[in-house]
Amino acid sequence: MRPWIVILGILALATLASATPLACTSSCRITAASTGYNTAVFEVRAGVPLVWHSSDIGHTQADLGLGAACLSVPVAGGSDSQPVTFTISGGALTATVGANAPVTCGNAIASPDGSFSLPYFCKIHSTMRGELVVSQ
Repeated sequence: MRPWIVILGILALATLASATPLACTSSCRITAASTGYNTAVFEVRAGVPLVWHSSDIGHTQADLGLGAACLSVPVAGGSDSQPVTFTISGGALTATVGANAPVTCGNAIASPDGSFSLPYFCKIHSTMRGELVVSQ
């Protein structure tokens, strides 16, 4: 294991933990620009579709961590990504991208209240980072 990866993950989580989440309970949209995401922490309810919108150039959102990844969501410049829907069941978080099969989010962090935190970043622009909080 590369220690610098662990350190980057811890720093990203510590930075995001202090941000106030923007909550969404119906169709949700996060705007991505080469300068970053429109909000550092975004709360979405399980079962509600979420899309990323690129306001400039292409981006690819992916979950951050050493566990099994559940997200790799590309979006072309000036358009919306495929919708992503999260499900909480059996103490685990899963993500369904478009019409693909659900995938368990191995990088999700469970909270005592039953919600999950999922750090993510842009694969193309590694300084772009965010956090999803998925609640029941």
